[in-house]
Amino acid sequence: RAPPATPTSPLTTPTRRFVLAWTVMVGGLVGFWCCRPWLGARGFNFGQLAVLLLTWKIASLLCLPPAAWARFTPLRLLAFCLWIGMQPNQFLKGQRTAAGAPVPTVYGFLLNVLTGVALLWLSPRLLPVATPRMIRFWIALMGIGFLELVARCDFWALIFRAMGFSVEKLWDCPVAATNLGDFWGRRWNRIVPGMLREVIFLPVARRAGARIALLAVFLYSGLYHEIITFMVRSGYGGPTLYFLVQYLGVAIENPRPARRWLRGHP
Repeated sequence: RAPPATPTSPLTTPTRRFVLAWTVMVGGLVGFWCCRPWLGARGFNFGQLAVLLLTWKIASLLCLPPAAWARFTPLRLLAFCLWIGMQPNQFLKGQRTAAGAPVPTVYGFLLNVLTGVALLWLSPRLLPVATPRMIRFWIALMGIGFLELVARCDFWALIFRAMGFSVEKLWDCPVAATNLGDFWGRRWNRIVPGMLREVIFLPVARRAGARIALLAVFLYSGLYHEIITFMVRSGYGGPTLYFLVQYLGVAIENPRPARRWLRGHP
């Protein structure tokens, strides 16, 4: 049986693969923007998201080390393309789930479904009639989040694991995070961290150091979230500013004294 895959190192992926991955991501989006005159507003907005996800998939595959491709069968490659996550190494033949990695459970899936149902349909019946509409809106939004994001992702992760693929939870109880690094690096939206690590963090860290690489990851996160604000016509700059603030928070808590203090005050 093939040994478990180890995390991709920047030394195992040629520079030309990084260049090609970035060419695909940037070129795909710019090329789609050039089609704007022939697309309606709805088609253009959702088309951007489709192109973004597609180019992320391709970039993730391009940054796999050549040796890993020997463990990719056509079926496993198809499964990765259908899976929402961007970690192709989870689909390699012989791959095992790392010790301590968050995995979905039937109990957790049902708990998330019940939480979403309670927030979306039960709470409106229990709230006082005078409850402000804004409070009702945010409670309903949390219910939708539990159902559409957390529970749905858990459901598909259970299906893929039942088929033998070592996928992990995509949302790992974010409220349990003890610091910003834990929140962003392990618990919140684990759909794209593999792609961000292989395509941005590792190659930049190799050349400019980990701090600049971390800044590049948060800056890119802000830039692609700008697409969402464009879709809802709420202007530009907010997401980028938000993720730069998050970067500052992570950078402040990274030095050893700060990590020591956070361990004592989670």
